[in-house]
Amino acid sequence: MMGGIYTTRPIKEIGSKAFRRLLKGREIAVSSHALDHIERKERKIFKEEELIRIAGKDNPRKCHLQENGRYSAYYRKPGGYTKIVIELENDNAVIVSFMNVIELPKIR
Repeated sequence: MMGGIYTTRPIKEIGSKAFRRLLKGREIAVSSHALDHIERKERKIFKEEELIRIAGKDNPRKCHLQENGRYSAYYRKPGGYTKIVIELENDNAVIVSFMNVIELPKIR
């Protein structure tokens, strides 16, 4: 950690079953700014309901605890993965960001 700033760097791999247990019983929501960084045409593809469905029902291929305390989960899709970043808040799991990536990250 440099200068006290927490990053999105993955620090610990979490098994998909352990990650699913973290989400169990929590209401999954999408933060108000999670869709802000994508183009309007992509918003038709990535609707809130679709992100909630993926996070709540699909099994991720890989999950990490990030240095900032959030979790990143990678879900297989044609041509790569959808990375969903989730923050756990009491009884809620909030999707704070998502992006399409080509490959899975490695922890160093």
